[in-house]
Amino acid sequence: FVFQMQSNWELKTNRGEASIFRTHSEKCPQGTVPIRRTRKEDLIRAKSLSLSTRLVSESTHEYFAGVVYQNEGETFQGASAKISILKPNVNLDQYSLAEISLRSGWDDQYTRIHVGWTVNPILYVNDTTVRNFIYWTVDNGKTTGCWNTLCPGFVQVDSQITPDEPVNITSTYEGKVFRMQSHVYLNSTEKKWWYVIQNVTIGYWPAEIFPLFGDTGVDRIYWGGHSMDNGDRHAPQMGSGHFPDRDYTHAAYFTQMQYNDVSGALLDPHRKRMTKVLGCKKNYDLNYLGFVEKSDRRHTIQYGGPGGKC
Repeated sequence: FVFQMQSNWELKTNRGEASIFRTHSEKCPQGTVPIRRTRKEDLIRAKSLSLSTRLVSESTHEYFAGVVYQNEGETFQGASAKISILKPNVNLDQYSLAEISLRSGWDDQYTRIHVGWTVNPILYVNDTTVRNFIYWTVDNGKTTGCWNTLCPGFVQVDSQITPDEPVNITSTYEGKVFRMQSHVYLNSTEKKWWYVIQNVTIGYWPAEIFPLFGDTGVDRIYWGGHSMDNGDRHAPQMGSGHFPDRDYTHAAYFTQMQYNDVSGALLDPHRKRMTKVLGCKKNYDLNYLGFVEKSDRRHTIQYGGPGGKC
């Protein structure tokens, strides 16, 4: 198939920046894309692993450390950020991730798109590799709720990078920091929600599968960390496993946090419209640093912690 980008705000493809992924040395033949082999047991695991319905959900053994952006009566057509890449320690019955999520509705109509990186040995059967991921649902996970390309919905267009591509490099404490630039946005002319990572267009969701988003977009955005325990109230590490301390080589962070308005323009959020979300406060923390001019970090948060008994 052929696709064409007409967005004024879209980034040009820079294949070199995608080297954080363990991609194959050869591209797929022209006109084809990589397809993961899906087994029945993959679908069963994915179905049982829906992402949380609420951003404050300690009763369901999920925890958050991030910010929500919303403004009564305003809708958004996308969100982006540069996300530091870490490898938190998790047990084989836990997961930990960093995400941008676009959300609208409540209860049985809670509609969401999530993108970011994850360490998820539940979904990947004892594999603690850091991976890119996507997830979506239109009914709060009741009958829909799909990770990556395990079910129809997301249309892959890139010939190398898949939505669950393993990450080749991760940041180290007081060492070099590696970042992943992620952007999800609506092209209202094409009626597609596009997913771009490291300046490479990975694919899209047809807008018609998100009727609640309509032509105007979503009513709230979340940037931050997210983890789940196995029901014993012992949370895994989030981010780097260290509390935020304003040192970018210590704690995990999101920088250049921006959103697309209804015209498609990519804008900086208003600080007063940001709401902090933090669970398991003994073991996680969040610093919203506001607009940081140094190194063009723009709106920035640091988040995470060592985990432990909640």
